[in-house]
Amino acid sequence: MKIVVVSSLFPHPQNPLSGKFVKEWAHFLKSQGHSVEVLFVSAIQSKDFFRKEISEKEEHGLIVHSVIIHSRFYKKIFQLIPILLRKDVEKKFEMIESKAKVELINSHFIFPSGIVAYKLSQKFRKKHIISEHWSKLDKFFSRNYFASRARAAYQNAESVICVSEFLKQNVLKHNPNLTNISVMPNIVDSLLFNFQEKKNRTDEIVFSAIASWVYPKRPQLFIEALNEIGMRTKKKIILKIGGDGPALDAAMEMKNLSIRINALGILNKQEVSDLMKQSDFFVHASDYETFCIVAAEALCCGTPVIASNRGGLPEIVNEESGVLVENTVTDWVTGIEKAMSRSFDSKRIAEQNQGRFSEQKVGEIFRQLLRQ
Repeated sequence: MKIVVVSSLFPHPQNPLSGKFVKEWAHFLKSQGHSVEVLFVSAIQSKDFFRKEISEKEEHGLIVHSVIIHSRFYKKIFQLIPILLRKDVEKKFEMIESKAKVELINSHFIFPSGIVAYKLSQKFRKKHIISEHWSKLDKFFSRNYFASRARAAYQNAESVICVSEFLKQNVLKHNPNLTNISVMPNIVDSLLFNFQEKKNRTDEIVFSAIASWVYPKRPQLFIEALNEIGMRTKKKIILKIGGDGPALDAAMEMKNLSIRINALGILNKQEVSDLMKQSDFFVHASDYETFCIVAAEALCCGTPVIASNRGGLPEIVNEESGVLVENTVTDWVTGIEKAMSRSFDSKRIAEQNQGRFSEQKVGEIFRQLLRQ
């Protein structure tokens, strides 16, 4: 089957980490025997007033078509993509179709990608599946000009796939008559994120955290909690943090810490895997998560997770695999101490979660949707 993946997020020179999971999804579809091309439709920050890029290149065996506006006003332009780039996107799609018939359009995020893909599916009479990850649905449906088009896109799609039950219920809140909706989690690479026996450390405890540290992430919660615990425990507490961003910068300004913090910067997937396997616990503080791929990856390594009791996180972390906490420093202290006092079966945690998030499991869910 020839599939065109449409997304407004995709790795690019200005932000090589943006939409990395979309690229991984496209490669996964290829590994399942599909012919896959990506249509990257977006607005990107630059010094230009208004510069349009229409290009095609091959990246590691994947053909990526870009229809992009580069501008210093990229935020405002992004809101108008379904109008500003409609004709260019249609021409690009015609070119893709001329090489081989497209059988399915798979868009990621309802806006703007889902609306762009919906218009393509209507004009060229193609099946359309929406993969929904978006955390901003409430704001979008409350006051966006394109809200009615988004509802039409959802209603006319072959299927709407949400990464969690939490996100599914959020979609249904704004589209109560939707019936073509299901849940399919993100994939965890089982070749990288797998079980490794934990070291039996008696004198120290290693915590790790990895994210793009912008709101709604709240690293200060677990840093303050670990610092408080560190002041009254004999064990050395080490916190290793991957990623960067303003939320982390602010949290790192704390003085006279009782714990050691190693800021590791941006890590590749292998480095993330190594860090998780070498950690006793993985911590993740956030006010909102539709899923949380790093929590799922940690669990697949057998590392217990201490996380905020928000969004889709309770669907990932349970009593057997970690601790859920409310977003106060007091509750984080209590939750971390609870985790430290328990004995977790790391091998069992890894086995159970590899079964939930493996390529085989997610691939079977997607194949069932294609057969419907």
